[in-house]
Amino acid sequence: MRVLVVANNFPSAVEPQNGIFVLRQIQALHALGWDTAVARVIPWAPPLLPRGQRYRRMPSEYVMDGVPVTVARALFLPGFRSLQYLQRQTAPFMRRRVERFRPHLVHAHGLLPAGTIAAGTGLPFIITGHGSDAYDYPWRGPSLRDVAARALHGADAVVGVSAFISEKLTQLGAANAETVFNGADAGTFYPADRNTARDEFGIGPQRLVIAFASYILRSKGVYELAEALAGISELNPLLLLAGSGADRPALEKKLQESRIEYRAMGVLPHAGLARVFAASDLVALPTHREGLPAVVCEAMLAGRVVVTTPVGGIPEIVRHLETGYVVPVRDPAALMQAFRRLQSDEPLKEQLERGARAFAAAELTWGANAVKYDRIYRAVLGWTSAQSPGGADCR
Repeated sequence: MRVLVVANNFPSAVEPQNGIFVLRQIQALHALGWDTAVARVIPWAPPLLPRGQRYRRMPSEYVMDGVPVTVARALFLPGFRSLQYLQRQTAPFMRRRVERFRPHLVHAHGLLPAGTIAAGTGLPFIITGHGSDAYDYPWRGPSLRDVAARALHGADAVVGVSAFISEKLTQLGAANAETVFNGADAGTFYPADRNTARDEFGIGPQRLVIAFASYILRSKGVYELAEALAGISELNPLLLLAGSGADRPALEKKLQESRIEYRAMGVLPHAGLARVFAASDLVALPTHREGLPAVVCEAMLAGRVVVTTPVGGIPEIVRHLETGYVVPVRDPAALMQAFRRLQSDEPLKEQLERGARAFAAAELTWGANAVKYDRIYRAVLGWTSAQSPGGADCR
């Protein structure tokens, strides 16, 4: 059985971590017998614009971990102002991709723009809403809401990565949107020994180590995090900062001015990120808005306490004092209190670590995710549970 994935983001040699969650889901579904190829549409980047370098470096075809990827370029105006014309732009590319791969169904990762592109294939298709593609972009104007609504209306199944996202999809016109949590790689993220990991980083066993792993943007709560760390200076915290983003220079300046010790580690592969979590006491993500952040799933599966905010789908998996620690948005004082409490109350920290790991192991692996999508694919295609993807007609 062949599935053509239309992905807003997908790893490449240019950006190996971009959209890696889609690749991990594909690999888990492959283990269940599903054959997959990926189609991507990226912005056409004029040669004189430095911001488009990564798009210009993207090959038209490549293979990522055994998954074939075909890339097309289209005109994207700022603010998605041309989105209503995207399906027409991409129709020849998608027609060629369908003729070449002959998929039985299409899976769009992202309502906008991937869902719009998938809707033009004429095949059964599924839309998964992830985050800003569902709670932000469609709400920026009537034309974008109309494009989103048309794509949802034509979809054979609609899925949100959290109940929060599913509700947004329902508000946009989806019928019977269901929720399937994102996953994390159980072979990479697991409760590794903290002291062994600290030895690798040259960090002492008694040090309070807090990890942040995400885009370094104001909307991720990075300035509240810096303020909170400055307020617990007597605990001598060390911040492991993994990621990149527009606010990284300003954040590093603020950390330096506050004399907060930190290590800027850039964008890490999953194996490196897992070692950062292993060396940490806590993982902080005081974000302002989210769908369901992959980093939270990964940190929980690694058995680390996530200190975060009750936005988007986060409260569905991080339950205060059960599977993590929740603080109000934009509240550095509450962050300080959380850090102090978890540093001084080792039994509570260990209890939350166990709770996070148990929930994630049951609900937040790519294996669990793939089983649920296997059911959705079968329902769309009218398959019974006894039919095997590998036994489908591949002519």
